[in-house]
Amino acid sequence: MSVVFVADEGVADSGFYASYQVMSLSERGCSPEQSACSTGECLHHDWFCDGWKDCADGSDEQNCSNSTYPSFTSSCEPIQVEMCQGLSYNLTSFPNIWLSIADQREAAYVLRQYSVLMELDCFKPLRQLVCALFVPQCSVQGGVLQPCSSVCSAAEHQCARDLELFGLSWPFNCRLLPDSHDPKQCSMP
Repeated sequence: MSVVFVADEGVADSGFYASYQVMSLSERGCSPEQSACSTGECLHHDWFCDGWKDCADGSDEQNCSNSTYPSFTSSCEPIQVEMCQGLSYNLTSFPNIWLSIADQREAAYVLRQYSVLMELDCFKPLRQLVCALFVPQCSVQGGVLQPCSSVCSAAEHQCARDLELFGLSWPFNCRLLPDSHDPKQCSMP
């Protein structure tokens, strides 16, 4: 097995944590401090009902009671950030794990710095992009959708020159976003 980790100038945190386990397909028994996933994979007891799906099939988080950790699922909520109201979507979900933003109040605080750009001709596509990044669209499948790379590229094309007038370079790497036009894969606000 080969695992390749490629890092970019990520927006959430630096570094990463990985763990691995070697399993023999012929030996499916778990040690006394482990429990088995539905797939037969053995994990430490502490990894069961901890709010994170560690088994490939998520069976470690099924039928949990008295869990000391909240489930890492969030539901859709109406957008309350004024700058991001009136887009093609009106529901979001937090926390925003891509940008480490806990809730809409924190997102609104961060987005205030972009309000100074409202006078620019390109503010509409820029607004669509920053809202899709900071107050992402809630997906009907659960979770949130990142903006499509085409949304980012359109905003960059229309705004890069205006930002240069302020001595600012384009702050986003559009290649990091999903290259799709499928509304199930990414958002097109």
